[in-house]
Amino acid sequence: MFPKTIAGLILLFALTSFSGGSNKSMMQHVFINLNQQPVQLKYYTGKQATVFIFISPECPLCQNYALTINQLTKKFSSDSIRFIGVVSGGDFSIADIKQYQRAYQLKLLLFVDAQYSSASIVTGK
Repeated sequence: MFPKTIAGLILLFALTSFSGGSNKSMMQHVFINLNQQPVQLKYYTGKQATVFIFISPECPLCQNYALTINQLTKKFSSDSIRFIGVVSGGDFSIADIKQYQRAYQLKLLLFVDAQYSSASIVTGK
């Protein structure tokens, strides 16, 4: 199953990994961490590439891909790639997100973007 999902995650990587101006905007954007503190992602990087994965705790696809995301995070974390999960919108509490992270044993950093502004950076709208 792992090789089958690689193609989909490569597309995800292509859509969510940025270079140039967009990446700078994402790195300077202020997110909320799971301790409810505002943070800029530039303090969490130091890697050459960053993959942003937009997830929703109640999304069946996000739940199904949790194992694959963990495998990719483990496999590539030493290869200068950082995986960051973004939960957009205000539909989920920090407790909901932590529960999702525990239930699916997600190993990537998770941040909240309640105003959907990171999605605007990605889409340019």
